[in-house]
Amino acid sequence: MFMGLTLAQIALGIAHVKTLHVPLGVLMFGMSVLQLSRVWTDRRTQVAAAGRRGGDVHAVPAHADHL
Repeated sequence: MFMGLTLAQIALGIAHVKTLHVPLGVLMFGMSVLQLSRVWTDRRTQVAAAGRRGGDVHAVPAHADHL
């Protein structure tokens, strides 16, 4: 999905369609921040869980849906 939005963003920028290019850029930035917050939250949860178990943080598998 993000790849499609990126390609649209590039095409709109090249075509100088600022009325769509700028809002799409803002939307993509917001989506990036949202995704980053999800990754950080998940990582903090994994670190806390590993700490309670006394295990290694790296032993907790990463979720592929956050990539």
